[in-house]
Amino acid sequence: MGESRDYKEWVAFAKQDLDSAVYLKKMIPFPVEIICYHCHQCAEKMLKALLLKNNRHVPRTHDLMVLYNICKRHFQKVKGLKDECIDLTDYSVSARYPYNIELEDYDALNAIDSASEIYNTLHELLLK
Repeated sequence: MGESRDYKEWVAFAKQDLDSAVYLKKMIPFPVEIICYHCHQCAEKMLKALLLKNNRHVPRTHDLMVLYNICKRHFQKVKGLKDECIDLTDYSVSARYPYNIELEDYDALNAIDSASEIYNTLHELLLK
């Protein structure tokens, strides 16, 4: 992976993903899949930023549970984000393609909540 040595770049991109997801809530029709995808991307980038900042290997994966399991071994506070990672993990690929996945507006709103919790918790850890 062409890793940026500056975790702050990853955080900035994660924030853009989260802000995009929130902004897209205004659209009609409501772009559920795109919102879910951006939320997944936010979480993935924040988990990778945490690894980068702490000089840990960043695996080439989009699987949030793989990243979560690595991070929780090193950072106690990450353990509280398991449910949020589970909520978002399927959106890395399934939400990017028109495969008639069955997502409802609720899924997108829940994804924003999960991504926000991950972003805020990890941002706080990254500031330490």
